[in-house]
Amino acid sequence: MKCANRMLPCVMLTSLLALSLPAAVLPPVLELDFQGGEVPAGTTGIAKTDLALGALACDNSSGYRIAVPEALRGTTDFTVSMWFIPQQESESGQTTLIHCRRSPYPERNVGFWFGHTNLRLEFRWWITAKSKWEGIDSRLPEYKTSVCVKQSPVQRGVWQMATAVCRGTDLEIYHNGELNAKTVMDKPLSIVEDVWRLAIREDGDGSMLYGFWGLMGRVAAYRQALTGAEIGELYQHERERFTTPVQLPPPPDFDPDFKVPLKRTAAYFANPPPDDMPKGTVATQEMRDGVSVLCLNGEPQYPMMYAPTCWVGDDAIKPSIQDFTAAGVTLMHDFYSTNMQAEKLIGQWWEGEGQYNWKRIDDRFAMFLAACPQARTMIRIKIDPPSWWWLKDRQDFVPVYYAGGEYGRRDGWCGLGSPEWEAAYSRMLRDLIGYIEKQPYAGHVIGYLVGGGSASEWYYHGQDKGLIDYSPIAHREFAAYCQRRYGSLAKVNAAWGTALADWAEIKTPDPEFRLAAEFGVFRDPVKARSCADYVDYLNDTTIRTMRNAAAIVKEVTGGRCLAGYFYTYLPLARLHGTFQLQGNGHTILGEAVKDPNIDFFATPLDYGRRKGGGEGLHIGNFNGTYMIHNKIFWDECDYRTHALLRYRGGEATADEGETLNAMRRSFGYTLTKGNALWWFALAGNHAFHSEGMMADVAKYMELGRRFLPVPKTQIAEAALVMDEATIKYLSMTPATTELFRGLMWETYKNAHRSGALFDLYLSSDLDHPRMKDYKLYIFTNQCYSDEATVAKIQAKLRRNGATAVWLYAPGYVTSAGLSLDSMRELTGMAFQAEYPGGGAPAPVLSRQDGGNLEAVSYRGFQSMYHPRGLTPAQLRELCRRLGIHVYADADDVLSANANFLMLHTSTAGEKTIALPRSGRVTEVISGQVVTEKATQFKETLDLGVTRVYRLE
Repeated sequence: MKCANRMLPCVMLTSLLALSLPAAVLPPVLELDFQGGEVPAGTTGIAKTDLALGALACDNSSGYRIAVPEALRGTTDFTVSMWFIPQQESESGQTTLIHCRRSPYPERNVGFWFGHTNLRLEFRWWITAKSKWEGIDSRLPEYKTSVCVKQSPVQRGVWQMATAVCRGTDLEIYHNGELNAKTVMDKPLSIVEDVWRLAIREDGDGSMLYGFWGLMGRVAAYRQALTGAEIGELYQHERERFTTPVQLPPPPDFDPDFKVPLKRTAAYFANPPPDDMPKGTVATQEMRDGVSVLCLNGEPQYPMMYAPTCWVGDDAIKPSIQDFTAAGVTLMHDFYSTNMQAEKLIGQWWEGEGQYNWKRIDDRFAMFLAACPQARTMIRIKIDPPSWWWLKDRQDFVPVYYAGGEYGRRDGWCGLGSPEWEAAYSRMLRDLIGYIEKQPYAGHVIGYLVGGGSASEWYYHGQDKGLIDYSPIAHREFAAYCQRRYGSLAKVNAAWGTALADWAEIKTPDPEFRLAAEFGVFRDPVKARSCADYVDYLNDTTIRTMRNAAAIVKEVTGGRCLAGYFYTYLPLARLHGTFQLQGNGHTILGEAVKDPNIDFFATPLDYGRRKGGGEGLHIGNFNGTYMIHNKIFWDECDYRTHALLRYRGGEATADEGETLNAMRRSFGYTLTKGNALWWFALAGNHAFHSEGMMADVAKYMELGRRFLPVPKTQIAEAALVMDEATIKYLSMTPATTELFRGLMWETYKNAHRSGALFDLYLSSDLDHPRMKDYKLYIFTNQCYSDEATVAKIQAKLRRNGATAVWLYAPGYVTSAGLSLDSMRELTGMAFQAEYPGGGAPAPVLSRQDGGNLEAVSYRGFQSMYHPRGLTPAQLRELCRRLGIHVYADADDVLSANANFLMLHTSTAGEKTIALPRSGRVTEVISGQVVTEKATQFKETLDLGVTRVYRLE
């Protein structure tokens, strides 16, 4: 039999073929037996040591793959079966058994996913056109009513057989030989990829998700849809081989129930300090050496915080808070849910309009103060009215999304932007904050992070399902926005080319129109004006809400508490599918930073490349923008550490060494970029429960406090510039995301591997009087331009005769259409455009003189061009050409300022660091003096090692 995978032979295992099979069952076309202790042919990533227990040991980061035989490809009738033992804790979240991916990022068109969630077997596939999962999904309401046949949960710690059968459009799942669930698909599912991922899901961008922790004994696939009787008979034949339970040892630091207190924690709480927080603690931010610094009652604080998971009760949260308290962390982050119901969850306290269960709030504070007597708390508060009373008579407020030719409702949630919603959350915020301000524990609260939309991140509810929003309220509010913006229907009709007779005729643009792509990755700025206006409407809704909520925080607390938001995912350049920029109001940071009531912004660190060797970058740290506007950036470090038994998104670290080096990288960013951070135990409160991790956190606190007087002065001589206005003129296609992700996100990441320093700004900052002058500006996506934009950019460049590097299509988009003349006016270079036709994803733009990254003198500055994102080597070369200091030649992760340097290695070997001045260098974690007086130093380091240096 010939295998479709050209790299790996596909071998049938005769030991299992000898099994007695029902007469009607053909031998499996794929069969892997892990009980023999030998690595089966046709697999990658499996070492012999993985089979030491007489089965395949799978942990939260196993990268096992199976070569799929050609005989399975293309068939719509097939059966997949396996024997496995899940370990404890795998019942929460998705757990992957087999994953078949069909195409790479950005479509993420998944062939199928076979696994279990909450101990229920599932078989799902991703419908790209609809941007959603379909299939047997135990989380959906129809599972209980029409899909589930028998309540047969996955059993932990014992061998069992799971089988999935596709028979045309019929889909069935069997557990231990008995039918468990079934459904009917809208069309048959066929296997098109030649590799399956075993025990983990791998997205097209390389992210590993939802790993299985446990043991696998046998995997088999048949080119036929077995009947229930045949599956039952197979189970009876095979069960004798899988009788003895085998346990996979847990990680060394795995203690989900905190049964073993950490020595540091036990010693601290043998004699805890008193609650001596001042009643009226005032939290402010002050500019110190160009960086915004958190101050309490005027005293600077090292901004390291802890955030426990929000999904469990108080008793389960308390031990993790105590660990961080004993390590010296007193800044705490708490989460108050509103539209969630669960036993012991910090929700169900907002009981109606003006009705509250204040005892739940009091009990939460009592727990926090028992765990951290000197806690200074930032409260994350959702502003979604609880659906069980808010939506009772307001069904028109439920968001309506569009996906795959169908409209759907995001039940249980309220659309953003209506005056009714604003009135409801405004009253709640005033009442909650007002109540807390009157309590004895008020002095422990230093700020509020107001969470809107999905995940508190200002993603509009329903955007994870499709295009938002087609509810009656969304139509009404978009019309109201247009009336405020244009003033008259005549102006609307002139702008849109319509003949509207009444404001009520204005609706959210049709999905087909919003998804159009008149010029490949570009929209027609004239014909698609209403679509661009809808993006502006979403931005306007977001900024009005942010301004309003922040003003309430300041008013009710008398200005003593900080206010801020999760916001701006612009660098990721998502322009297709869900969570995309045009559907979330996420491109108005340039206005938000001007609001004096908004003190800080936060984003998680990137979910890809956060393991050892990766950049571990914060998604939205516009450090240059925040510097000139006196804002603090908080980096949410929700690492999936080695202490977790299961894997829930993000990249899990394999062992303590990798965990500590990843955490040290984040600590290093706080010293070099001057940002704040909080450790977030999103995947489980025991994520950081180990002697080693808490010893490191204690060291960070000691060093952070010691270095508070040391300036974090930023000394970059190069800037990356991203443009928000351009986003609304881009099409929502996979090609657009692919192109602009390369221009923006990849260039941003590569800047941290270039060995040089770059600050990140918005283009709207370029005329700010506090923005310093740089030698080099890289405009990652400055596709839109108008007369004012051109004047502002060129005035900034002329100030010191700087060099501008323009990527892909600078100035190509204007309000009147696409223009090569506009490109020449902005850059001083002549361009030509080619539209190859045949559905080409993007126009091909090039300099007429043919030169890329070659400078021309223009209006008092130097102008360069490149059609794609820049590599680390190209960024290094540009900096050297312009006399900008380069610290290192290797593509390692590096960040620095005048007094600190952080290095995280992406390769092993000797590392040479060149310093801008001679001085003493000390590695701060170890305390080792690297050199007393030198302009460069060398260290030989392994892959994934972090060093944080003090430069004196």
